[in-house]
Amino acid sequence: MSEAALTPAARYLANEPEMIVDARAAALLKCSEKTVKGMLARGELVGARFGRDWLITKDSIADAIMRRLTECRSATPGRGSNGEASADASKSSGSSEARAAAARLALRTAEKLKSSSRSSSRPGTKAAIVRLKG
Repeated sequence: MSEAALTPAARYLANEPEMIVDARAAALLKCSEKTVKGMLARGELVGARFGRDWLITKDSIADAIMRRLTECRSATPGRGSNGEASADASKSSGSSEARAAAARLALRTAEKLKSSSRSSSRPGTKAAIVRLKG
């Protein structure tokens, strides 16, 4: 594959091994090891436990980078040289896999927020009122 055909993430990771230890992955993603472990737990990164460390696939790190790049492009309003708005930000050049993964993550996050909401209760259930002294 030619250098020009590689994604920005693939070029960034070109000299890295196929499996990358979690500390190095954190450095590459410019985040903490705790964040990397959270990404592993949520399925945003693919890896395997090896002793105390995680070995993470280079492809999943590249996908995470491309998701971030796609999110940044979507969040930034584009302007042409004449000041007019450019193409719709939702038509990002990111991969369809990255968009699908981002959509799955958004749905999982929404479901998690719904299930942990304090105001969510079964229909017909009455709330108990607790009187506080003060």
